[in-house]
Amino acid sequence: EYELPKLGVAGSNPVARSRGAFMGLFDKKKKPEPVQKHQPVPAVSQPKVTSPQKPVQKRSETILSSGVEFEGKLTSKDPLSILGTFIGEIISENAVHVGQGGFVKGDIQAQSISIEGKVHGNLKAKEKVILLARGEVRGDITADKITIQENAFFTGRVHMHSNSSGQDKQKSSARKKESKPARAQASS
Repeated sequence: EYELPKLGVAGSNPVARSRGAFMGLFDKKKKPEPVQKHQPVPAVSQPKVTSPQKPVQKRSETILSSGVEFEGKLTSKDPLSILGTFIGEIISENAVHVGQGGFVKGDIQAQSISIEGKVHGNLKAKEKVILLARGEVRGDITADKITIQENAFFTGRVHMHSNSSGQDKQKSSARKKESKPARAQASS
């Protein structure tokens, strides 16, 4: 004879108790399980957000490629490179470069100008004009600074001006008001 062990629960039948537990698995009237409260997730350290900065905009360069011919007026805010043929007027708020093999027949106005090809026209730069070796200019050059490298070709006149703070303009206008005879002065 075998005796079931007593489980220490008063008034309980071990067979009924195990049967009830077994039946509880398939019971359609299942008691809802208590909802467990979720523990708050610790905050992940966020990078400090500073005031928004303006995105850095790269200036794109406009290129007239070799083999391309263009005629007309070209205005640009971005740097400009001429490697082909351009006939007309170029006005840029930035740098203009006439590359080796490039040809411009017309005037160029820009912040700075560098010539490695050929230009038949006048150059006017707010800052500087650089005539590189093998570069050719047939026309007048006006700028604050002018550089002509060895083996470059230039024919024309040079006009250099300064971007001084108005003092030179005041001095020159005072000289004009004087009644003395005008004298020839070399510009620098």
